[in-house]
Amino acid sequence: MIVGALGGGQLGRMLALAGHRLGVQVRCFDPDAEACAGQVTELVVGDYHDTAALGRLIAGCDAVTYEFENVPIEAAAWCAERVETHPAIAALAAAQDRMEEKALLRAHGLEPVPHMLVESELQLREAVETIGLPAVLKTCRGGYDGKGQVVLRKAADIPTAWAELSSAAGAQVRLVLEGFIAFSREISLLTVRGKDGQVRHYDPVCNEHEGGILVRSRPAGEAADPASLDRARAGVASLMAGLGYVGVLAVEFFETASGGEGGELVANEMA
Repeated sequence: MIVGALGGGQLGRMLALAGHRLGVQVRCFDPDAEACAGQVTELVVGDYHDTAALGRLIAGCDAVTYEFENVPIEAAAWCAERVETHPAIAALAAAQDRMEEKALLRAHGLEPVPHMLVESELQLREAVETIGLPAVLKTCRGGYDGKGQVVLRKAADIPTAWAELSSAAGAQVRLVLEGFIAFSREISLLTVRGKDGQVRHYDPVCNEHEGGILVRSRPAGEAADPASLDRARAGVASLMAGLGYVGVLAVEFFETASGGEGGELVANEMA
């Protein structure tokens, strides 16, 4: 079996190594000839909008997937028209826009952090009045690993934050202001869904970050509130069914705590 993977970074590299143990050949695609997946597997080099290069990726493939959320939709859709491609393109599109992602999470009972769309400095000031400070202003698209976001701790931070992120957002400014919540830890729920619709949940993992970048994930142990974990898992399963999702999905949650007792799981984002 040959699987084509859009993206040749560290996740593509790990995917290729895992596939090797299962007898699955993974062929990666990346614009960078030095992409690290090329150290362990075949690497097709080309621009994501180069259909001739994409054709070399999918030649002989049984299926195509992607290794990260910012793969251009056009490239994934082009492949999906020609070879079986998972996860669903709709999931990729939602993961690339924070407002769409939060709406999708909420539609399946996964309540996200307090947030508001911001398209002007006036709207930012109104959002701060509603949500309060401290808060985090983020670009709707393109940010990851702490990039594309600014923490606001006082009202005087508003002009600088707006100037920085509105220029980064491009011609059509779409930002989102997210409120801070008190949480004890961040956990990820990893769920896999097969073509037949069967769903299995992995045990939760606890994520540790340094400088906004994930540095390690450890087994999370027992959830502070088992009932909240059950609700979160049901919501993730509903989301995957609604998208016709095939593959593994991680949804990150903040685990809140109140008075030393277990709290709710508040949805953060998909991965």
